[in-house]
Amino acid sequence: MAVAASSFIHNTIAQQRQLSIMPLGDSITELGCWRAYLWTQLIDAGIKNIQYVGSMTDKPEECGGPNYDKHHEGHAGHQAIDIANRLDYLATWLKPFTPDIVLIHLGTVDIVFNKPQADTLAALEKIVDIFRTKNPNVAFIVAKIIPIPASAAKVTAYNNALPTWANKKNSTASPITLVDQYAGFNPPKELQSDNLHPNDAGDRKMTTVWYPAVLSAIEIRQNRTVA
Repeated sequence: MAVAASSFIHNTIAQQRQLSIMPLGDSITELGCWRAYLWTQLIDAGIKNIQYVGSMTDKPEECGGPNYDKHHEGHAGHQAIDIANRLDYLATWLKPFTPDIVLIHLGTVDIVFNKPQADTLAALEKIVDIFRTKNPNVAFIVAKIIPIPASAAKVTAYNNALPTWANKKNSTASPITLVDQYAGFNPPKELQSDNLHPNDAGDRKMTTVWYPAVLSAIEIRQNRTVA
């Protein structure tokens, strides 16, 4: 029965209007293969009515073959604070696009550069507000970030603060869903040698976390109830 229900859900979603999904983040988003793996998993599940949107189409060419949608807003070295506050960043990037769903993995660079946690959370709040100005019904999937071994305590504190932040900013029309990219992530096996970026195993681990939340967000945007 579970398999049949899952197939029904996927078939129902596949018949709906096209949705725009924007992956937003730093180099973990820009350089990571998880975007390609997530795209492939969604398409393989029969969900054809999606597109990634964003001003960037670079990297990684080798991850998902020639047919995955490479659009994104992953910007290497960018802090959440920068993305929120520079007028030539997010507000400009969004001009051609109206995302239905936004995937956010931000905060890593802020922590590396020792920015105050409160400033990063305030930046996330502003980012949400900018998206909602463009689309009051946008759905957010916000990640607890993957580990940074050299800044373990700061990562833990930041991730622990995200649920309160999300509850504050959540709304029925524009829901915020948290996904935990930290739990179960194994740095020795799933980070590159820089101890910052996921390797292929890490990207695949991230995909398994994103995937069910993205399915749920698609259902929300299509006003479908899962039986």
